[in-house]
Amino acid sequence: SYTAIGSGVNLAARICRGASWGEIRIDNKIAARLDDAWEIEDLGPLDYRGFAEPIPTHVVTHVPPVLRPNRIDAPLVGRRTELDHLEDAMVSLWSGRSAGIVSVVGAAGMGKGRLVTALRDRLEQRSPKPIWLEAQADEIRTQPLATLSDALSAAFGRPGRAESSERLTSYIANVAADAPELATELERGRLTFGDLLGIQADQAASADLDPRTRFENAVHAVTNLVLAEARLAPVILSIVDAQWIDPATAEIVRRVQEDVSADRVAVLVQTRDSDTGLPADNIVELGPLPDTTIEELARLALGSSPSPDLVTTLADRSGGNPFFLRQLLDYFRRNELLDIRSDGWHVTDPDTELPLDAQRLLVSRLDELAPEVRRIVQVGAVLGRDIDVRVLKSMVSDADSLKTATTAAIEARVWEEIADDHVVFHDHLVRDAAYGMLLGSDARTIHAHAAEALSNLHGDDPGYAAELAFHFDKAGRT
Repeated sequence: SYTAIGSGVNLAARICRGASWGEIRIDNKIAARLDDAWEIEDLGPLDYRGFAEPIPTHVVTHVPPVLRPNRIDAPLVGRRTELDHLEDAMVSLWSGRSAGIVSVVGAAGMGKGRLVTALRDRLEQRSPKPIWLEAQADEIRTQPLATLSDALSAAFGRPGRAESSERLTSYIANVAADAPELATELERGRLTFGDLLGIQADQAASADLDPRTRFENAVHAVTNLVLAEARLAPVILSIVDAQWIDPATAEIVRRVQEDVSADRVAVLVQTRDSDTGLPADNIVELGPLPDTTIEELARLALGSSPSPDLVTTLADRSGGNPFFLRQLLDYFRRNELLDIRSDGWHVTDPDTELPLDAQRLLVSRLDELAPEVRRIVQVGAVLGRDIDVRVLKSMVSDADSLKTATTAAIEARVWEEIADDHVVFHDHLVRDAAYGMLLGSDARTIHAHAAEALSNLHGDDPGYAAELAFHFDKAGRT
């Protein structure tokens, strides 16, 4: 195995620990390599443990837009009205008022995530830039407050890591500088934050609390966190795949929204249906794309105009669903089924048998993976969209083949790496297709392996109880 060591790594760790939530700090060497598109402020020489002399330190105040992380790089086409509606629903934040709960509703593949990414790009042109707190709901990790745990983990570190506690301490100290009363309330919520982050030092104190008290403490802690952020800029709590949100989290989000209704805070919900337990003040519904938009998307994908016949085929087969449309175009290209004529791109042979639906399109894409890679992808699908590679490693016999398969799945855009030990399926629909390829008996066996691996790795952590129960149930072991 390999790791990075040396004074540079140690200094980076020390500088990182001194930074507040969302802040980027650098030393002189990095500052000298940045061009004029970056903006930095000098913090002066700061003392760091393990270094004899103070180190000149800077904070980055502006990152060039081209470097902003953006998971979706395709242009937004055909959703201008919906985007304008979303932006109008959010503008009150810059007048110091709440935008309430705003829901983006659409079937799987209709482009909810792409629309929200475009909204974020627009809103980040405003001053001050909004603070985004993103929470990902999951169909497997349904234990109470799991969605909020993920949102906090994204800010303070993944569960169980010591850095989470240090970053929380640093965050409260920064708030105390200009809002001591709010910092006191955040300190009171430390036990709750510890529960949600999985960094609880005093497990006994937490266990002694009755469920209702723990729930009210969570409402109080999250409310104060949102208020602390709203001092700096408008806050948008973005909940992805809210159709899977657990009832406890939904109630906390409702309560928090009520408690901060006088502040510049919004809850932005992405969901496949409106029955999430989060009553919306504004709803943006995404329906099928019209033929004119399908034609434009095909032109962008193919580099020149599609023929009217191809547009008709794409519209009929995709049902106006942008994700399905992209998969269909990808299928045509991979199988060399298109040729260009005077009036644009055509299907080479009109009698070519095509997959009947998006599920079969995705299956055909997964079938092109090497058998050993496809098998790892299917095993990973049992764990859900978000895959802990440490758990997956415990479920397979050959660690080297897992590493090779993981790299291949990422290169094929089936998986996306989000951390050293975590990958996610590029889309929920890809995960569903991989899982659907498993026979019933095979799926039960893999769920049993998943339950065993989780039990060995996290059996003492009550936060994994619901996930363990899910796998035991799917394995037929009740």
